[in-house]
Amino acid sequence: MSRLPSLRALRAFQVAGTHLNLADAAEELFITPSGVSHQIRQLEEELGTKLFNRTGRGLELTERGAELLPTLTAIFDTLAAAVSDFKTHRAASAVTISMPASFASRWFIPNLGKFEAAHPDIDLRLLCQDTNDARTRKELDCIIRFGQADWPGFREHLLFSEQLVVVCNPRLLRGASRLTPEDVTGFRLLKVESQPNEWERWARCTGVPIGKKTRTLTFETRELALQGAFEGLGLALAGVGEITDDLRHGRLTVALDSKPMASGPYFLLVSDLRSGSPAVKALSAWLQAEFSDAAQR
Repeated sequence: MSRLPSLRALRAFQVAGTHLNLADAAEELFITPSGVSHQIRQLEEELGTKLFNRTGRGLELTERGAELLPTLTAIFDTLAAAVSDFKTHRAASAVTISMPASFASRWFIPNLGKFEAAHPDIDLRLLCQDTNDARTRKELDCIIRFGQADWPGFREHLLFSEQLVVVCNPRLLRGASRLTPEDVTGFRLLKVESQPNEWERWARCTGVPIGKKTRTLTFETRELALQGAFEGLGLALAGVGEITDDLRHGRLTVALDSKPMASGPYFLLVSDLRSGSPAVKALSAWLQAEFSDAAQR
């Protein structure tokens, strides 16, 4: 195959031939008029023929230039269409999803490999942000959130109902397999700012008394509270589903054999505008299947 001329030079000729004006061609190509002229001269030298006649009013195609222009225009149109189709396909196979940071780090990311193995062509954009702002929700395809939200433009799917247990770093047990209910008040309780009465509800649910003098440490998020538990700062309440890996690897342990406390539901919200997307359908189906299987185990 013979060596092709520079693609940049071919494009400069095609645009200049369409406009028949160097200044207009330069504006479309984001270069200077002299740059366009240089590219055209380079192409003419390489092809061994003149493509334009310069006139006082601008440019005029020669016979050979008029012969080449339609073919190049069709080629560049085909190339532009191919790139546009590729971008559209990539956008259609991408999903933007938002969820609480603790859910992302302790369940979604550890399990994400299974989804990617089944759907290697789907790109995910994972956000952990405040979705109570309607303006923020506009860019989201899916949302995982704790508690129900009757938001226009989204349809809800129940994923699971959270069950909370007491966890701590295994070192705090000092060799014991579990704490007794009476032991709880001897430890600092790690609280979550958005759930200030959670430990009191747990005490009423389990019948384990918590004295008013029990020490507490409050964190902004549950993720931070669980990190505090891992560091041995005290006892934390954690959702059974989000600490599976921590329990398996011994980073945390269930501190006492009390009945799990029902905390509330987690929902998957899917944007009506994107509910028909194959990528969104695939992610939604995978999430619902994962939690359905977990409930049956």
